[in-house]
This record gives sequence, C-alpha cells and structure tokens, in this order.
Amino acid sequence: MMVKRIIFTGQSTPELETALLDMGKELRLKKVAEVTKEDMEWADTYVGGRLPQDTGFGGVRWVHAWSAGVDFFIKDGGWPEDILLTRTICSFGRMIGEYCLGHLLRYYQKHEFFAELQKNAKWGKRDELPETIRGKRVVIFGTGVIGSEVAGMLSALGMRVDGVSRSGEAKAPFAAVAKTEDSAPLLNQADWVISTMPLTGETERYFNREVFAQMNHAGFINVGRGKTVEEADLLAALDQGRLHSAVLDVAFEEPLPEQSPLWAHPGVIITPHISAVTPPGEGEECFLNTLRLREEGRELLNVVDVSRGY
Repeated sequence: MMVKRIIFTGQSTPELETALLDMGKELRLKKVAEVTKEDMEWADTYVGGRLPQDTGFGGVRWVHAWSAGVDFFIKDGGWPEDILLTRTICSFGRMIGEYCLGHLLRYYQKHEFFAELQKNAKWGKRDELPETIRGKRVVIFGTGVIGSEVAGMLSALGMRVDGVSRSGEAKAPFAAVAKTEDSAPLLNQADWVISTMPLTGETERYFNREVFAQMNHAGFINVGRGKTVEEADLLAALDQGRLHSAVLDVAFEEPLPEQSPLWAHPGVIITPHISAVTPPGEGEECFLNTLRLREEGRELLNVVDVSRGY
C-alpha cells in the first residue's frame, strides 16, 4: 500500500515532518481532540496514542500506535478487519529492565534502611547488611519482546528468571516457561514477580486474590497495564504477608486518584507510568521504518494481532 495522506497526533519533530514531506506525503498535525470526520475521510493513515472520538475511520486503512501498548485502540473490540494496526517498538525493553533492576537493587541493597540511618545521624550496626541478587528467583509474566529483554538483563546478573505465557512455550533467556494456568509452582518459589502483560479480556484483573495467594512473601512489580491488577486484593496480599512490597508504575485508573489507599501504604512504591517512554527519535524511526517496509510490501514485525490484543 502506498501511503499518501497522514494524520499525526503524536509529538512530532521537524526531522520527522521533513522526512515525510521528502517522501511525498501530505501531513496534518493535530491534537487528537481536534481531529474531525473530514480529517479521517481525507487521510489513509493515522498515527497517535489514541483514536479520536466519534469520527469513524473514514478513509484510514492503517493506524500506527505511538506506544507499545494498544489497549486504548482495541478496548471496545470490533476492530475492522480491513484496517492494519501496528505498534511502536523501540528500546522499551531495556528501559523497563533498568527500571526493574533499579528497584531490585534498592530492595536488596537496603537503600531506605541506610537512608534512615543517615537521616538520624546514626552509623548503625553491621547486622543489617546488603544482599546479593545472584540466585534470587524472578517470575516474569509476559515472554514477548519486553519480558524477554528484562529476563536477559536479570539473568545476566545471576538471577534465576522463569516466564509465564499463554502458550508456555520454552524461550530463551528464560530458565523455564509455564502456561498461565500452570504458574502456581513458580509463584510459590518466586522472590519477585514482574508483570509485563498487556491488557486484554483475559488479563484484566488477572492478579487477584487467587493469584496473590500462590505467592510466598514475594515482591511484585507491575510495568505492564494497571487494569491487570485488582488493587484491593494487592493491598490485602501486602497486609497478609503474601507480598513484602509492590512497585507500581501503572494503576487501574491513571492518574491514580488522591484518595487511593495505595499512596499511603508503606509497602507500595508508585511511579507515574514512566518506566518506558518513547525516546526522542526512536518513535519517529520506528514509524518511518514501518512505513518504508509497508510500501515495499515487506514483512512487518510490529503488526498487532487484534484477536490477542498485542
């Protein structure tokens, strides 16, 4: 398919605009709330983080998500079969891996403990020592591009990293991979559980009372989607000792409401969905590369399987 007219609602750059114009493309730069039915009729391609409301697809036959997650696009189901949906692939895996590693090291190096000693001008005793992460067991839900890169980073440092996926298919660099319904033995042995799962009909509220009950004083990190976690059950698991702590980069409702009890719980660390943001230049490069491959009729590696939701 030759692309002629593009609506772009992401954060554009002069370099991207110049590249598209040099390729002979017509371009409309708009905020998503400003996109009209006429714009969608005019365009054959739409690029952005969300679809406009009440405009229909018009002449658009390709939608490129300016993110790795696509739940905002297909949350209501019924995606048209004749419209291609692709997503952004860049260094999300490495950034999320570094985010997870940072929190693992914070926990095992006891950063808060020593910061409190310093705050109170106390040297402290040597009976509270840092621990090595080598040999600790991590279970990652989601063995796709992001989960695999996180697994590679942690296993390179000596951690035992197992995976959980729908298929349970063996995959490097995971030591073992279990089907979702067979994950209980892995969860029971896990020191940490990391979720990189997308939001689908199957994963919504997946981490609930039953799943947390299979954990044995583990840490939990969610860098996937907030709506995969039943937050009340997460808090109960912390209070019951099933979890010793939780690091949440995403929330069921974002921004997290001020009245949420997650803010004040001593076992919870919250960050505002920043574990992986599209780096300057990488999003543009991914879109331009996808555009070239599509026009050349070559295979695309970032096509969304709408039936699966990722």
